Amino acid sequence: YFAGRKGGKIYTCLSHDVVVHETTHALIDALRERYLDPSSPDQAAFHEGLSDVIALLSVFAQPELLGQLLQPSAHANRPPMLISKADVTPEKLREGALFRLAEQMGDEIENARGSALRQSASIPADPKILDRAEFLEPHRRGEILVAAVMNGFIEAWAARIAQSGVPGQSSYPVIRVAEEGAEIAEAPVTMWIRALDYMPPVHLEFPDALSAALTADLEVRPDDTRFGLRTHMLRSFRAYGIRPASTEG
Repeated sequence: YFAGRKGGKIYTCLSHDVVVHETTHALIDALRERYLDPSSPDQAAFHEGLSDVIALLSVFAQPELLGQLLQPSAHANRPPMLISKADVTPEKLREGALFRLAEQMGDEIENARGSALRQSASIPADPKILDRAEFLEPHRRGEILVAAVMNGFIEAWAARIAQSGVPGQSSYPVIRVAEEGAEIAEAPVTMWIRALDYMPPVHLEFPDALSAALTADLEVRPDDTRFGLRTHMLRSFRAYGIRPASTEG
């Protein structure tokens, strides 16, 4: 715990985001112990980035919480079981509470950027972004990995929602939107955890990680036509200047 801005104690051990993030660090360290050694800027950033990714996607395993976070509070006149088509676009989804990490912790730390500790999915895509000096720091550089993964997931989720409707449909059942998100979220979680088996033992770079993730997913889910997740993931990573280390197929 730590003292908040008003002097009260903030218990990070009660934060789902923080617990999952730190647990993921421990699991990565057990599987790839040399990823904590001094190496490329990407290696330390991967440790931070993957921990954020798993923390963010783990929320999708809690359907009740997911449904609540999807409800836009600004529209009190809307039936509570429906969500507007305008609120499930990629732009609206990435701005929502689902993709903010450690919101209470960030709000209580002075000089934090915004209310959440990190909102990586909102980082604008730029193929040259990793060349900027500010993204040499592991946490900041890791945010680019998170941005690429989460935006690939968001695009796949939004596309799936749109496909589930009919022409002219203006709203969707919240439970259906949540179910689609939860089902799709299982794929990138599995993809990135299994990817560790395909990564080099040391001197990891983001292109290696992307190749490993795509290979792991191809092994587990050869048919990607339902979600198009690998296509969305490749497109998202390219937007941040990251291409697979291996030949694209």
